Amino acid sequence: MARTGPVASEEAPDQIAEPGEDDSQGQPIIVEGKRWGRAEIDAEAEIGESEIASFAATTIGELLEATAFLVSGSGQVPEVLVNGRRIANPGELDDYPKEALARIAILPKNAAAAYGFAQGKRVVNLELKRRFATWRSEAGMESPTAGGRRSSKLSIGRFAIDYDTRWNIGATYSHDTELLKSERAIPAQAAVSQEADSLDRSNASIDPAEYEALLPRAHSAGVNASATHPFGAFSGTLNIAANRSQSIQKIGLPPDTVSRPLRRHLTALESRQTSESLAAGLAISGPVAGWQSNLGLRYSVDWATTDRESGYRTDGPEQVVEDGYTRRAGDGGLLSQTNRLRSKSEAYTLSLTTGNSIASLPAGLARASLSLNAGHRRVKFTDFAPSTGGSYSSVTHSEQLDGLVSFSLPLAGAGTEPFAALGKVDASATGAFRKVSGAPTNYRIGGAIDWSPVKSVNLRVAYSHENTEPTYDQLYAPRIEILKRVFDFTRGEYVQPLFRLGGNDALVGGSLESFTADLRATPFDGHLLSVDLGYRHARAQGGIASLPALTPEVEATFPERVFRNARGELIAIDARAINIGSDVTKRLTSGLSLRWSQPRNSHQEAGKVGGAFTPWTIMGSLTHRWELKSETAIRRGLSVIDRLDANGQARHSIAFHFNVGRKGLGANFGGTWTGAARVARDGAVAYRYPPSSTFNLGGFVELGMLIRGAKTRDWVDALKLSLDVRNLFDSRRWVESPTRMEGFSRYELDPLGRTIRIAITAQF
Repeated sequence: MARTGPVASEEAPDQIAEPGEDDSQGQPIIVEGKRWGRAEIDAEAEIGESEIASFAATTIGELLEATAFLVSGSGQVPEVLVNGRRIANPGELDDYPKEALARIAILPKNAAAAYGFAQGKRVVNLELKRRFATWRSEAGMESPTAGGRRSSKLSIGRFAIDYDTRWNIGATYSHDTELLKSERAIPAQAAVSQEADSLDRSNASIDPAEYEALLPRAHSAGVNASATHPFGAFSGTLNIAANRSQSIQKIGLPPDTVSRPLRRHLTALESRQTSESLAAGLAISGPVAGWQSNLGLRYSVDWATTDRESGYRTDGPEQVVEDGYTRRAGDGGLLSQTNRLRSKSEAYTLSLTTGNSIASLPAGLARASLSLNAGHRRVKFTDFAPSTGGSYSSVTHSEQLDGLVSFSLPLAGAGTEPFAALGKVDASATGAFRKVSGAPTNYRIGGAIDWSPVKSVNLRVAYSHENTEPTYDQLYAPRIEILKRVFDFTRGEYVQPLFRLGGNDALVGGSLESFTADLRATPFDGHLLSVDLGYRHARAQGGIASLPALTPEVEATFPERVFRNARGELIAIDARAINIGSDVTKRLTSGLSLRWSQPRNSHQEAGKVGGAFTPWTIMGSLTHRWELKSETAIRRGLSVIDRLDANGQARHSIAFHFNVGRKGLGANFGGTWTGAARVARDGAVAYRYPPSSTFNLGGFVELGMLIRGAKTRDWVDALKLSLDVRNLFDSRRWVESPTRMEGFSRYELDPLGRTIRIAITAQF
């Protein structure tokens, strides 16, 4: 179990009784004070220590994802403060054990403007315990019930908190085995079977599925360390992280190039990707002329390599020429013809955030915040193609400067007669800019009104407008190539084409305006039940978008982005960002969330751990998303791409999550439902997606809860066992086609199916 020092209980008030001091009547003297770690803005709700303990999440990062539905109806992971302050590296506490938290304070919607976050973001304050120290290690393994692949992960770390001083150091390692096509009942394509037959005309068989992987074998390793220490009124933070990952995937046999004499040398072609990164940051935070400020400097360097074999080259008398490659077949060893991509990216970033109250208004304090970031990037890229025997290299330099200024103004509330009858009214306004070398300056303005006629109801209306300009990555990111499994609607088969990603220096900007309205009602005390309604309307004129999913209509619009071989098989997609003529989306969301904790005066028997009251908690959410409109016009003269009508996007989707537990024991159940969709070709419906659903089940138990008695050893109390089942009923999304009445096999779209993960966590 984690060893912690004295910590205020989760119900600790802002009034603190000083020990040993009594008034003349013998009553303790109450001193008004700010709770340790509390933000300047009052929370609208809190997730207490007992509720935190009921989740299976092990780390703070996992907990923020698991509790996102309590923060926002959209389920978006919120921005974070730590003990009421912004930090330079938002992910600094992601690996800390959740037991380091005293509570999570959910701040009101206007807190984003007060603390310098983008409009529309929700903000939570992570209130850490005053003292906390622990070692944490975790070992987990995951495998599909259909077999064929195993994933394992190991992590270990040391974490310590002593008031404003905190530090951690940790390491992780993960490994995934490959999943071959032969390990799933997936029918081979006719062309591949014919190729295999041509390779071996004897009785010996060659199974082409053994030379192609649905999922690669991969491994990754990383280390990180961070330390924060106060210096008078200021504090300094230093963090460093290093990571390395590699994946190797078999991509099939050499196409029509290996003859029978090479049978004994026959090996699969491979695609190998390796990435390495190193990052270090230094930050200083504290009050400057009354403004709470944070100044950070960060350096990062990333190396990326992609090696994709396209054929083999051997020594011998036989020569075959195809696609510009010369290959000799004989008794010698095989030498691969390999396309190579290499990139090195360095980035220097200087950031400043500052905020303070600027005026005292009748309804409360007006606040302002400012964020500035300046960065320089250098990218070196090399491309070697064996078909030409040459290579191409480039070096680019770019600078980026961006800023955000925001204001939060309370307009009405208690003490603002005669406007107090309106309830509580707050306004926020933001202005932002971004300048990237080689592109015009992007400007964005926005504003929002928050109105609470009564405490249990809040309505937020927001509007923003900007001239959209390409980002650095959209313009200059180095080219990378990855294999991705998709459905080829033209040929009616699942394939693994090469996706080409990276920068596109031909991109130009446009404009974007967005309107949102969100209503939340909490009719019962303690946020027992919350009701959310939301509407979003976004309209872009010109500008930039991702390449849509490849349907026949999209391929007809972007023929230059789709590459097929002589047999018509999809082999590559240029998936870089595109310019569009216009885009319109309209969406309606609704949701319910439930929070209940067993009260201390409950007549039911309450569980106790170590003599402490450990209430049961129940939390859940149900959300519905209704896509009203989703259309893109690429350019004048081309038809509008309606993603909802004939391009595979469902109008309706539902997600739910249910969690029940207490300290040491808990379970969760969740799932998603996606409505029907269709894809058209040549004006007729070619494929239909019936409604589909997926369910997940998980739970955890601390072994000390199962093994009771005075002789229970510390190491038993320190262990937690977790079990997670993804895709509980091994379901999938079906594809129906009038041209393929036999349908598609179970694993063509989802090779993994149902998976089971078991993890053991030790904290001591």
